[in-house]
Amino acid sequence: MGLIGKIVDGLGKLLGGVDELVTSDEERLKVKQQVAEVISPLLAQAQEYEVRLLEAKSRLIEAEMKSDSFLAKNWRPFTMVVLASYIVVSTIVGADIPDRMWDVFYLGFGGYIVGRSVEKTAGTVAAAAMKAKDGK
Repeated sequence: MGLIGKIVDGLGKLLGGVDELVTSDEERLKVKQQVAEVISPLLAQAQEYEVRLLEAKSRLIEAEMKSDSFLAKNWRPFTMVVLASYIVVSTIVGADIPDRMWDVFYLGFGGYIVGRSVEKTAGTVAAAAMKAKDGK
């Protein structure tokens, strides 16, 4: 769960507690409005933080791809190959594979497949969108 999700979850719990503590509808509404006034700027800051974090991650990946270093460009796929090899060998010898390792494998493998699929189809989709836009 991201930072914003945690704040919203906490806010829901807080407002649920207000319902139990305050008996009159008028006071309940007033307390909820005061809480919202305090939380609203925090949510805006959290959202801005999340956007900056994603932008920084994007710049990092772009820098890795533009690098002349083989290792900088290929460490992610190499990590997935090592992880997949570990899983295959562990399965063959009968060793237990931790649940977290499966999570990392699914995340990395799924992200790689989705990323490659988008990369391969983006040109086709863009060309079709341009063709539709031009009315041809």
